[in-house]
Amino acid sequence: MDSQVVANRYIQLQRALFNEQQSLKEQFLPHIKKMFGDNPLNREVPVLMQLPRPIPIELYRASLQAVSHIISDNEPHIKQDIYKLISELSDQQADQWIKAAIKYEMTYFHNLAKKQHVSDWLPHFLAEQAFRPFAQGIAHLHASIMTEFNVMGTCPCCGEPPRLGKVTRDQKTSLACPRCETQWYKQRLACVHCGDDKEENTFHLTIKEDESVHIEICSTCNNYLKLIDRSSYPETMSASLLDLQTIHLDFAAQEEGFGDDNY
Repeated sequence: MDSQVVANRYIQLQRALFNEQQSLKEQFLPHIKKMFGDNPLNREVPVLMQLPRPIPIELYRASLQAVSHIISDNEPHIKQDIYKLISELSDQQADQWIKAAIKYEMTYFHNLAKKQHVSDWLPHFLAEQAFRPFAQGIAHLHASIMTEFNVMGTCPCCGEPPRLGKVTRDQKTSLACPRCETQWYKQRLACVHCGDDKEENTFHLTIKEDESVHIEICSTCNNYLKLIDRSSYPETMSASLLDLQTIHLDFAAQEEGFGDDNY
């Protein structure tokens, strides 16, 4: 399977978005610290789900404007649709966007796209990209305690199901979240999705054209994890870009009937 299945133009867009999100994250960090304060955190619930105060609407708007400019510059044919979505966005609607992005409420965004007569994918893409600087900031602030969390089957920060792992030279697996950029080590030899630790229920798919990657499959829950040789990609590459550049592994797994949508 050809690993170059994503257009270079889209990779450049994602790289530009990530760089902007990192800049926004640094701007928002003082505000994110205030949002959490000194509240104790439950180690059995993802950090984001314990957000004690709502994300400030004015900051979310600033993030939305910034990512919208980048998307419009890279994809000028949807500039009018983007303007239509955000130009008259009320504070109440912006709050709905935030909540729906956090909870991954795709029905809300599909209905919005239908109502505004825009591409089905666009409202969620905008809302999610604008939300990521906050998710990444929350991950940054709590990086030192992520290993203390036991939230089987999800990222300890944002609750995203794990789908990407980096294998070190000593065969340890560092899980990486493409959404919030949290990294944490897989604690035991078990499926990251369902926790099954029976060796006979785990097998691997390899890609003939690329020996630096493979797919770990769990026959119990029918889900998978992409595993990448850590030395094969730049250490500084973001998890979101690494996830995108290994999307051929997702296609390979899903063609074989694995993944949530195929269960």
